[in-house]
Amino acid sequence: MTRNPYDLSQFMPWLADSFKVGTWEDPETGETYTAVNFTLRRDAYWSDGVKVTIDDIIYTFLQLDDDLAARELAPPWWISNVQNIVGIDVFTPTTFRIRFNVKGIFALGWCGNRILPKHIWEPICKGETAPKSNAPWDPTTFAPDPDLIASGPWRLDEYVPNSHILLVAHKKGSTVNTGITTDPNKDAEDITSPYGYFRYYRDEDLNKDDKVNVLDAILLAGSFGAREGDPRYTRTADINGDGVINVLDAILLAKVFGWPTGEI
Repeated sequence: MTRNPYDLSQFMPWLADSFKVGTWEDPETGETYTAVNFTLRRDAYWSDGVKVTIDDIIYTFLQLDDDLAARELAPPWWISNVQNIVGIDVFTPTTFRIRFNVKGIFALGWCGNRILPKHIWEPICKGETAPKSNAPWDPTTFAPDPDLIASGPWRLDEYVPNSHILLVAHKKGSTVNTGITTDPNKDAEDITSPYGYFRYYRDEDLNKDDKVNVLDAILLAGSFGAREGDPRYTRTADINGDGVINVLDAILLAKVFGWPTGEI
């Protein structure tokens, strides 16, 4: 999530399509704590073209700190944002729940923590062999990921110490050279983003395969009747965005069934 820039007291979805704050009951203690249900965007990609998944969130929030501790390294500076998370329950590839061991109004804001790409940072944090130095990767060096793989709307194009930073729009096909940063573990290279900030699909293409067919109808049927906050609810299947998946969404899908060729 991120804060609404026009009303900082409000949070808005970002890598999530939607979210809903609720509670969960610890079966061991009987205590009630805060939980947040999320529906992840299907169209979010890292700048190297790898899809953003729930695995990235689980790794960042739960596992990364353990990998660093196993090497007797300090936790990330944002550890306070995730230290009260006790579990992440995955319902589907795009729906999950984050459970906290506290009940309070600040827990929602902690879910706005940065998300790191697991395929980049797991080998770095675990100290796997770096391709250039043939030594264990060191996450304490400057820019341990010299490719600066991220999911945001901007990419680093030029950095001149004590002078300026130049960012370029994270558009489809944008290329940056990672020689800006210096890391002994990896050679600089050109990294091109194949999809851009988000890969855009038509709303009725629920599984994002550039077709509207029976597979999309099956996905809608699996969430049919679900309302926002229900584990089965997904913003992707809520085509008209009214908070409930029903016949109105089915009608919208039916209108373009067979797109783009008419094949089913």
